[in-house]
Amino acid sequence: MLSQNIPPTFFPRVILTTVLLMSALLLVRGLRKREPVRDRVPGIVYLTGVVIGAGLVVLNPLGIYVLIFLMCSLLPILWGERRYNRVLIFAVLTPSLIYLLFDLLLGLRLPPGLLESIL
Repeated sequence: MLSQNIPPTFFPRVILTTVLLMSALLLVRGLRKREPVRDRVPGIVYLTGVVIGAGLVVLNPLGIYVLIFLMCSLLPILWGERRYNRVLIFAVLTPSLIYLLFDLLLGLRLPPGLLESIL
């Protein structure tokens, strides 16, 4: 089936449709249940959303690899991680592996931003 002239947009659309259907199912199931009001959402949830939203704003000028490095550095520290050496290893390895996988192995160019002249 996969080798019979299926366009490259087919698989992402299948994934997106599946995620949308499963999300709708979760929403319907959640609306059916009437549970007591739970504790308030911690403020760190909103702060995390702000940090991720700010990351999306600066994606084009910084580029995906710098942004992933920053997110992998900031979010664990924001969530309370204090083993900075592990955070640094995580923040360096994650964008490096993403570069190796997507850019070198798959040939998919992600927005390099600041690193455009280097990469």
